[in-house]
Amino acid sequence: MRKLTWLSLVWLLAFGMLWSGAALPVGAAITPDQRKELGEVRKEVAKVAGHLAKKEFEEARKILNDAQEKISKIASDAKVMESDKTLAPILLQIEKQRAALDKKAGGAGEGGINFDKEVAPILAAKCANCHNEERSSGGLKLDTFAGLEAGGTNNPLLVPGQGARSLLVARLTANGPARMPKAPAPALSAAEIATITSWVNQGAKYEGDKAKKFQAAAAGGAARGNNLPVPAIVRAAGNEKVSFTKDIAPFMVNLCVGCHSGNNPRGGLNLTTFEGLMKGGQSGRVILPGNMEGSRLFRLVGGLELPRMPQGQARITRTNYENLKTWFEEGNKFDGPDPKRPLREIVPTEAEIIASKLAKLSPEEFNAMRKEKSEDQWKRSNSKETAFTVESADYLVMGNASEDRLKEVLGWADEHAKTLRAAFGAKTNEIWKGKLAIFVFKDRFSFEEFPRVIDSAEVPRETIGLSKVSPSFDEAYVCVEDIGDQVTSESPGMKLSVIDQITGAYLKRSGDKIPEWLIRGLGLALASKDDKKNEFILAQPAMAVQSLQGLESPEQVFEKGKFSSADLGPVGFTLVQHMMAAGGPAKLGMLIDKLQGGAELAAALKDVYNADLKTLGMSYGNMLGNRKPGKVKKK
Repeated sequence: MRKLTWLSLVWLLAFGMLWSGAALPVGAAITPDQRKELGEVRKEVAKVAGHLAKKEFEEARKILNDAQEKISKIASDAKVMESDKTLAPILLQIEKQRAALDKKAGGAGEGGINFDKEVAPILAAKCANCHNEERSSGGLKLDTFAGLEAGGTNNPLLVPGQGARSLLVARLTANGPARMPKAPAPALSAAEIATITSWVNQGAKYEGDKAKKFQAAAAGGAARGNNLPVPAIVRAAGNEKVSFTKDIAPFMVNLCVGCHSGNNPRGGLNLTTFEGLMKGGQSGRVILPGNMEGSRLFRLVGGLELPRMPQGQARITRTNYENLKTWFEEGNKFDGPDPKRPLREIVPTEAEIIASKLAKLSPEEFNAMRKEKSEDQWKRSNSKETAFTVESADYLVMGNASEDRLKEVLGWADEHAKTLRAAFGAKTNEIWKGKLAIFVFKDRFSFEEFPRVIDSAEVPRETIGLSKVSPSFDEAYVCVEDIGDQVTSESPGMKLSVIDQITGAYLKRSGDKIPEWLIRGLGLALASKDDKKNEFILAQPAMAVQSLQGLESPEQVFEKGKFSSADLGPVGFTLVQHMMAAGGPAKLGMLIDKLQGGAELAAALKDVYNADLKTLGMSYGNMLGNRKPGKVKKK
């Protein structure tokens, strides 16, 4: 129920954004010719009922998609919202017929939306550029069904059977910054949104390979490109001042490919490959080697001709401009492996570029970078709060708690660093690059404000700490709310909370390869090793029993997204205890090594504990059932 309520709130907020855009021009109105066109649209939509009766689902869907496109165009041309009193009744008629179509087509098992043929190509063309394995913006990977199904961090995208309540549809239909794809990339067409919504309404079903990469529909036809042959591609000699792959392709990928890709690239110009760049678009070739000012690409990007490209807020830098000039002067040569290969594959990702820059920093420079970045993050999130700072060799502790309190936190952290080195056999004395920043907040408001500003994330009410560490150590911080030192069955006390989050930060150094239950569980286990009678720790088994209520099978214990942030702690802690009992620290260490090496959880557990998920889940449940009853306040 909690998840559905949250999704409803997201939908309401996204829907509200439709009404918060710029004011419409005074006098905007539907013209008589447009009213006549609306009458024709209404007549066409009325035919849908007949097609549904005959199970002619494809014909019905085409009528509705065409009608939706016409309404959107009329609204755009007339400069009115689609909620205009003249348009709203027809849109309501369309939605009612679409709901009937989705119900009948989905129930009949025929004529429904084919995910592979109709939905996946849209996601591949319009979403996967920013949401993929290499560049998972917002924690989303929309290049496979597995990624679509998983959603972002604690944010499921789909509510099967309810398109209107699905976050995916909400973001596709929102206005302003919330809309996806983000500007300057064009919004999805009404027909594309309708296709995705109908698929969700029909149950969001997919029986194929969930790990298979989505493929965009093949481009073709005069409206989508041109039939010009690809001109001869001149290979770089190696002595050029500007490299296409290092100097030109990166800004094209980041600023241009969003609009010039997929099955309907803007202007017919597909910039996903070097071959597509040289081939040109509907207006012909955009690069004429040896003729810089006569080349349409340079004229538009360089501002010699309007509309200037890229459109919107994005602009090339002065360095980009000078490199582009030099690349033209040197003959537009290609230094990549294959002109047919996607530019995104030959261009370093943003994370790789950052990692490369950071790898060149000395330890002193890295420490300086961490301090400067931490101070900036504090100013951005809590500008009115003065922060004290204390440091050690491994940590930078900053916060609005008293300086004595920060020193106490630093002492706990330094002591726990010894535990981490011993537990994980650190080969070097350095466990963090540039130190780990620990932000300590004296109140709930300042704690919640930090992730809200820095990561645009809301934290659940029960969350009292969080950690974030990127593999390159560009980000490396822990945030803790100062909850005081009193320990109860519901509160771990400040020391245990700090140690728990530091352990989680250590395990996140290899990315998101280790499941959250293991991170939380090991954090609590290490935090409690010197305090066996901690009342909070003693209450975890009873809380875990409550958390398991509602699971349908033993293996779901290991399934991502099955537990709330409040449940992950007790379930993770008792699972780690169970695994320690089954194989000791050595086997648990082997499991972590395999996961950090990229192994799937099921395979890693099978290799280390010689048991499948179901068997392990059953033995874990039996272990909890055999414990003495504990006391815990009901949720």
